[in-house]
Amino acid sequence: MPLDYFYTELIGGSPWTINKHPSSAIDLPEDELRRFIEAFAQTQVQLSNLEVPVDKIGCLYPPSPNGAGGVVAGPMSTNSCLRSPKPPYLLGPFSTLQERYLAQINAALEFGLLGAFTRRYRVASHLWHLELRELVENCAILADKPDKLYIRHDDAKGDHMMRNDKHEVVGIIDWQWAYATTKGEAFAAPAIFYTDLAYIFRGDNSLRRDEKILIEMYDREGRADLADCVRNGRLYHRLSRIGQYDTAYDKAAFREVLGPLPDGFDPPKDDQGWKAYMLDRYKDDEGLKKVIEKFGMDDGW
Repeated sequence: MPLDYFYTELIGGSPWTINKHPSSAIDLPEDELRRFIEAFAQTQVQLSNLEVPVDKIGCLYPPSPNGAGGVVAGPMSTNSCLRSPKPPYLLGPFSTLQERYLAQINAALEFGLLGAFTRRYRVASHLWHLELRELVENCAILADKPDKLYIRHDDAKGDHMMRNDKHEVVGIIDWQWAYATTKGEAFAAPAIFYTDLAYIFRGDNSLRRDEKILIEMYDREGRADLADCVRNGRLYHRLSRIGQYDTAYDKAAFREVLGPLPDGFDPPKDDQGWKAYMLDRYKDDEGLKKVIEKFGMDDGW
C-alpha cells in the first residue's frame, strides 16, 4: 500500500531528543528528566480531554476521498499492530481489544505457517502464540466494550514533542501511527519509560523509575485516572510483542498480566517442560500439525 508523507502545517521548535537505549533507562540528569516527563504528562492530559467521535478501535480516516465529513474508524495501520498475510492485509476496526489482539495473534499464526518471523523455533513460536490466544480469550479486561475511546500516539519517543527555548512543548509531530483505543491502552506508558534488560529478559513487570515519576506528574495534575493507566499498563506492553517470539522471554511475565489463568492451565516453568505441556495441550490444533509437518521438530523448536 503506497503511503505518502506530506506537511500540512509547519510547527516551530525543535524535537525533544532523548538518549535512551532499549536495555536501560532514559539517560538524563534528574532535573532534565523530570522536566521532560512533566511535559509529556501535560500533553497526555490534553489528549485525554479530546472528544474522539468514533466507537471502534482503529485508525482515523476521512469518510470520503475529499476528506469532508469528519472522521471514521478504519483498519489499524500502526506501529503496534500486525498486518494479515492475506488481502486486504490491514486489520480492524474492532469493537474490543480482545477482538484486536485475537486478530493479531491469528495473523501471527498465519505468518508462522509461511515460515516468516524466524528461521528457528517455529514450533515454539506457534505454541507460544496459541498460549497467548487462549489467555487473551480468557481475559475479561480485554473483552470489555469501551464506552469512550481515546487517541494513542504510538510513536512517543520524546522527539515527537517539539519544544521552544523555554522547554515548553509547542507542538506534536509524527502522528502517522496514531489510533483510537481504550483509555487503559491509550495512556499506558510508552516504551521509552519502561524497557530495560529486566523487563525484556527477566520478566520483571514492576514499575520503573520513569513510570513512577509519570504517575507523580499525573497525580499533581489531579488525574488519578491516568496514573492508574500507567500502573496497569503492562498488559498492553506485553501484548505488543505479538509476532515477536523470543526464547529469552520469561513466559510467566505474560501470564502474570493476562490472568487469572484458564481453569487447569498450569504449564511447567522450565522451557522443555513448557514445550511438552503445550504440545499436548494443543495437539489437535490444525495449524500446529501443519507447522510440524512443514518444518519438523529439529530447528530448536
